[in-house]
Amino acid sequence: MQRSSDPFVTFVEDLFRELGPVQCRAMFGGYGVYFRGRMFALIAEDRLYMKTDADLARDYEDSGSEPFVYHTDRKAIQMSYWSMPEDALEQPALARRWADRSLEVAAKAAKKKAGRTSKKSKASKTGPKSASKKSTDQSKAGSSVKQPLAARKSLFKAKKSGKKTGKPKK
Repeated sequence: MQRSSDPFVTFVEDLFRELGPVQCRAMFGGYGVYFRGRMFALIAEDRLYMKTDADLARDYEDSGSEPFVYHTDRKAIQMSYWSMPEDALEQPALARRWADRSLEVAAKAAKKKAGRTSKKSKASKTGPKSASKKSTDQSKAGSSVKQPLAARKSLFKAKKSGKKTGKPKK
């Protein structure tokens, strides 16, 4: 494995040496920190941020950490990464404990994402069939012309609120 020329990246690789082979890959002006192909941390502006969920974020916050925030032209966006507690940067064993927790979160997130992806692919496989069945049902009901989206939305709102859905009187 080729070592980075960035001294902070080299420091992070050494910090997680107990964990096993960690890879730091350049991305978006910073680095993603990976273990066994899974990103569990990132480096931005010489700070190490660890992957979190809501529960782990509270623990990081309680330890004095700060969230990773990036800025767009319009707003600031907080990501699910929090800075490594200062004391853990000086104690590899403590850093390892935080890393283990972030790796668990990263694994859960990957599993959740895989579930969403498989649901989307199933939906896209059944989507056109459902749509063609729906249009067939509409034509059977005598409605061969598709209504504009705005008309369908107002019809839906009227049905939902219990109002009559006849044509407006002139």
